[in-house]
Amino acid sequence: MWWCDIYSCWVTHDAYSQSAREETDVPETIEKARRDWVYAKWYFNAVTEPELIDYAIYMIKAAELKYIYLLKKAKQEGVKYSRYLQCENNA
Repeated sequence: MWWCDIYSCWVTHDAYSQSAREETDVPETIEKARRDWVYAKWYFNAVTEPELIDYAIYMIKAAELKYIYLLKKAKQEGVKYSRYLQCENNA
């Protein structure tokens, strides 16, 4: 299954990237969470094995909750402008 290899590579690279950076600004963190959510939706649409469908659903829900949490946290911290905060207000 080629998408499992892609996901494994992506997760490994992502974990390395996060540990390499000591401090990330809020908009960058929000964008990463949004990308994770988009990827989780893509993964769900690509999965064909029944055993992986539950996992894909879990990935979507976890990524969505993280994204929403980060948006709320940004608002609490007083982030004045972010295209991600504007998108949330329109949703």
